[in-house]
Amino acid sequence: MLVFLIILILLLAGIVAFCNFYVSNSSKGKIFNQVEEIPFYNVGLVLGTPSKRENGEPNPYFVNRMDAAVQLLKQKKISRLILSGGVTITGENEPRDMHRYLTEKGVVEDLIEEDCSGWRTFESIKNARDEGVTRMTIITQRDHAERALFLAQRMRMDCVAFAAHDVHNDKSFKVKVREVIAKVKACIDVIGLKVD
Repeated sequence: MLVFLIILILLLAGIVAFCNFYVSNSSKGKIFNQVEEIPFYNVGLVLGTPSKRENGEPNPYFVNRMDAAVQLLKQKKISRLILSGGVTITGENEPRDMHRYLTEKGVVEDLIEEDCSGWRTFESIKNARDEGVTRMTIITQRDHAERALFLAQRMRMDCVAFAAHDVHNDKSFKVKVREVIAKVKACIDVIGLKVD
C-alpha cells in the first residue's frame, strides 16, 4: 500500500511538473518586460483580478495590470482594450473596476470594452476570439501570461504578452502555488478544445 501511494504521489508530481514546463515553454520569446520592445498589436486584453484585497486595501496585482495597460496605450503599442473578468461573490465587478481606474487615469471611453463573462483565463481568451480578435497583447503578470499565451496558441491566435510588475507580499506565495495548479488545468482545458 505504501509503495502504491509513493508511486501515485511521484506520478502526480511528474504530471504537474510536465504541465508547468510545457505551458511555460510555449510562451518563450512572447512575453515582454519593456514597452519599447513589444510589437504593436491593435487589441490589448487585460485579464481580471479583484481591485481590492480582503482587508480592503488596493490589490497590487490589479494596480500593476492597469498601469501596464495605460503605459501600452500611451506608447501606442495597442489602440484599444478589452477588460475581461467576472463578478465576485461579494459583488465586485472586475471589468467595471478596471474601466473606472482607466478613465480616472485619462483613458478615453471609446478605447475600452468590457467582458464581464471572463470568469477564468480560458473564457477571457475564448471570448476575445469569438468576438473576432485574432491578434492581441495580453496584459497580466508573467506567470499568468505564460498560461494565457498557451491557451491563445491552442485557439490559433497570434498573441504576445506584456508582463505587468510582479507582486511580492504575504499573498504572493499563495498566488504562485495557485498558478502551478492552474497550468495543469490549462492542459486539461485544451485536451477537449474544439477550434473552429
